[in-house]
Amino acid sequence: MEKRINRKPEAGLQHTILQLLAYHKIPAWRMNSGAYKSVSGTFIRYGNRGMADIIAILPKKYGVNAGKWLAIEVKSLTGRITPPQTEFATIINNAGGFAIIARSVEDVEIFLGLNH
Repeated sequence: MEKRINRKPEAGLQHTILQLLAYHKIPAWRMNSGAYKSVSGTFIRYGNRGMADIIAILPKKYGVNAGKWLAIEVKSLTGRITPPQTEFATIINNAGGFAIIARSVEDVEIFLGLNH
């Protein structure tokens, strides 16, 4: 049997981070972006280039940060951040939200103050 290559190594980590956020009652959504080739042969883009993998809204328990966006770009230990992802993070941070890179669940726990 041929060994299967995982083409989306971050998918499991994304799922686990979404479970963590749900457990702590932090509204969060998985964001998809990309492009596909239509039947006519043209490429159709969906989502914005560089958009973070997970978008969340910090709840009231985060005090002055309540209601602010949290954009989480999920990467494997060797995954690289693209220029559009850096630009998206800059937009979020400049607007008063938070954009983080998560290479582990612990990265999110530390940001949220859950890792004591």
